[in-house]
Amino acid sequence: MKALLKLGIAIISLIVIILGTAKVIELSAPSNSESQTASHAKAKQKATKKKVPKKKRNATKKKVTKKKNSKSNSQQSNFQPEYAVEQQDDVATPVRYRWKSSTIKYKIDTNSDYYQGIWKTAVDSWNQFNVVKLVRANGETPDVHLDASTAVRPEHSGLCTTTFYNQTRLNNLPLLKVATAIVYDNTCNDHKYSKSDRTRVAEHELGHAIGLGHSDSDHSIMNPTPVGRQITNNDVEAVKRAYAS
Repeated sequence: MKALLKLGIAIISLIVIILGTAKVIELSAPSNSESQTASHAKAKQKATKKKVPKKKRNATKKKVTKKKNSKSNSQQSNFQPEYAVEQQDDVATPVRYRWKSSTIKYKIDTNSDYYQGIWKTAVDSWNQFNVVKLVRANGETPDVHLDASTAVRPEHSGLCTTTFYNQTRLNNLPLLKVATAIVYDNTCNDHKYSKSDRTRVAEHELGHAIGLGHSDSDHSIMNPTPVGRQITNNDVEAVKRAYAS
C-alpha cells in the first residue's frame, strides 16, 4: 500500500514539472520597436611586396606599368567632388533603410575646419544627383550627425551607426530615426590618406546614413574599402529605388 502511495506521489510531481516547463517555453520576450546597426569603412590594406623570380620580374613590371597608365582622369585622386562614373557593372548597390522624407537634415558636429570642409564636399557629392536633398539643420533636430573622431579599431577608417524603426516601413524599407557618420582621423593619418581619400570615406559613411548597404562592386563608393572609388550610377539608382515614393 505504501509503495503504491509513493508511486502516485511521484507521478503527480512529474506531471507538475512537465506542465511548468511547457509554460516557460511558451513565454517569449517582447520585441523592441527600434534597432541599431553599425557599418564600417575599412582602411585600404598596405600593399606587401612579393618575391618574384628574376626571369619573371621584367614581365611583371611591364604589366603593372601598363595598368597604371590606363587609369582615367576620373580615377585619379583630387579634392573635387567625384561624380558618378559612366561604367556600370552587374552588381546592384543594396538598400537597407530610408528616411521618411527625401529631405534629410544634417549637422556637422566636428569643430575642425579641415573635416568640416570634407563633410561639406561629401554632402555636395550626394546632393548633385537631386535624389535626396541634404540640408543643414538650423535650430532643428538633425537626422544625421557628421563628425571626426579616433578609432578604437585601426582597420576602420570610418563608421556609421543608424537607428531605425522595426515596424514602420516605406517602400518596404525600415524608416531611419537617427544616424551618425564618423571619419576616423587616426586611421587616416596612419595610412597617409590625402584630403581626397578622407572625402571618399566621408561619402561612403554618408551613403550609409542615407540608407545604402555595402556593395561588392569594385567601382562603388559603397565598397567596404571606399578609397580610390566613386559614387557610381548603380549607387544613384539604389537611392532612387529607396526614395521612389
